[in-house]
Amino acid sequence: MSNADWTTAIATCFIAVAAFANVYVYYGMWKQTGDVFRESYRPRLSVTVKKCEYSETDRCLKGRIVTMNHGSAVANGINLRIRFGYSNFISDISRVSIQPQNKLVYTFALPMTLEEYKLGQTKGNRSNLLVEGSYKGLGNVDYKYSERQDYDPELHRFVPIWAE
Repeated sequence: MSNADWTTAIATCFIAVAAFANVYVYYGMWKQTGDVFRESYRPRLSVTVKKCEYSETDRCLKGRIVTMNHGSAVANGINLRIRFGYSNFISDISRVSIQPQNKLVYTFALPMTLEEYKLGQTKGNRSNLLVEGSYKGLGNVDYKYSERQDYDPELHRFVPIWAE
């Protein structure tokens, strides 16, 4: 084999390696672009419990559960369970969809005595709730929702403590 043949063989190998590397880089960019696209076009839910007032005549804490989609895609198949602290009171939001930048509002009435209400306003003993569930975005991608909130008597609403 002559020097020209070796040079051609080595150049061909370099071209083949460069072509493979080019395909690999473009595949990585395509995958990353798809991931960024899916992340930017996804639903983003928030659950707030506000306008809470205690009714002495009804002996319950009344308020509104507001579920908002802050994202840029529809949130489908929403299944959320809201458990209110020390009680067995549960509110379910299920089999609904929320369009982007829209909200659903539900009212609730949590039975409790005046003593329980006052105790739930003291530091270290705040009334709380846990919101857990899931919803679907584009391409039926599943998203989880988990958040704990404590009642703030000055704001008359539950405020987030942690979320996952």
